[in-house]
Amino acid sequence: FGMSERTGNVIAIVMGLVHLISNLTTTAVIDNPLFGRRGPLLTGAMGILVSVSVMSAFGFIGNIPGELPASILILYASAYGLGYGSLSLTIVAELFVGPYRSKSLALCGVFSRVFGFIVTIAYISLVESIGVGGVYLILTAIAAGGWLFCYSFIPELQGKAMGFNASHDVGMPKDVREAKGIK
Repeated sequence: FGMSERTGNVIAIVMGLVHLISNLTTTAVIDNPLFGRRGPLLTGAMGILVSVSVMSAFGFIGNIPGELPASILILYASAYGLGYGSLSLTIVAELFVGPYRSKSLALCGVFSRVFGFIVTIAYISLVESIGVGGVYLILTAIAAGGWLFCYSFIPELQGKAMGFNASHDVGMPKDVREAKGIK
């Protein structure tokens, strides 16, 4: 997806701004009853799925002007900022309690960086062996799995008492439940 250096720089700046705006948008709507946490997460995951699917098609078609794939990558950055980028740690923090919360947040951060490293290292080798379309087809399958996982297993957590402030047992250690008078 060739383009001039100047165009590439402009697109990089626009992508950064779009990512920032989408993160700020999520921050603004996350506690709004109309959106909650699950809505932006699923919307962002679907945006990622659509963007990598289109990039895969562009990779198989070839000879697409650089600005068109760049606009799809901007959609990706926006979707990532709306969903996974802003909400993954928020949801992990709300799902796990007490001593498990810090460990789960640390594991989430480690997995994020490890998989980011793997993608970065493997990208060029994969492009050389299966082509850009093939790489984005793999990413499409991963994105579809991510959306399906979020849809199937991530509950709406907005307004629900979770963690040590919960009035119910959400995996809270027995001694802590007893100390708080929770059965």
